Amino acid sequence: MSIVGHAIGMARGLMRVPLLASASPLSALVFGFFEFLVYFSAVTALAVVTDRLRRSPSGPLPR
Repeated sequence: MSIVGHAIGMARGLMRVPLLASASPLSALVFGFFEFLVYFSAVTALAVVTDRLRRSPSGPLPR
């Protein structure tokens, strides 16, 4: 989904922004792919930790 979003952004002029003007469209799409992997992994890890804490017999750790 991130690649689609980056492609739509490029079609709407994302690459004309001064910061991205010297970057290639391919590099923006590759960045979008790895950005998606990082965010997906972070959300999945957070969900796993939350699920394990909720299923823990002793519950969350005391403060």
